[in-house]
Amino acid sequence: MQIIYGVCSWGLGHATRSLPIMRKLISEGHELAIISNGRTLELLKKELGKKLVMTSAYDPFFHGTIFNVMAGALSQERQEEIGINKQQSLHDNIVDEGLGKLYKRFLDRGGSMAVESGITPDSVLLKGKAFASIIELSDRKNTDLIVAGRFGHHRDDRVKTGSNCEAIVRYAKTNVLITS
Repeated sequence: MQIIYGVCSWGLGHATRSLPIMRKLISEGHELAIISNGRTLELLKKELGKKLVMTSAYDPFFHGTIFNVMAGALSQERQEEIGINKQQSLHDNIVDEGLGKLYKRFLDRGGSMAVESGITPDSVLLKGKAFASIIELSDRKNTDLIVAGRFGHHRDDRVKTGSNCEAIVRYAKTNVLITS
């Protein structure tokens, strides 16, 4: 079976709890594609002895969409008064491009840590919503299973799963296992 296994990269708790499951899957002959970044991927590479591919995804369109909704709530007169077109251009150039640079720095930082440990990783920066990027990867690799954590970086204890996990469950064309 080909399995995509997503591991939260804040701290090492999720990674260390996932290691026994990953080892079992590998020992049974399954192929794992692990999605995470930074120290988490470094630890998993070291423990599992697999080629390290660091992946991070950001959505360059999210903030533009929010900006347009906010701008649309203003009257034409108020939009002209505050120079909405200039602000839109500034927003597009600084915020959206800045997000790409920020996520690239995350990958670079994780890559530097890996190199310090004697590991030379490949890195891939994906543009788009995290859930969509994971599903696209799953489709390309024709995976049999996606393993995803219930929450990512922005946990809300009032809900059972995060939005990316929920979207993966809804839209993936393969089996999905949700972990805590």
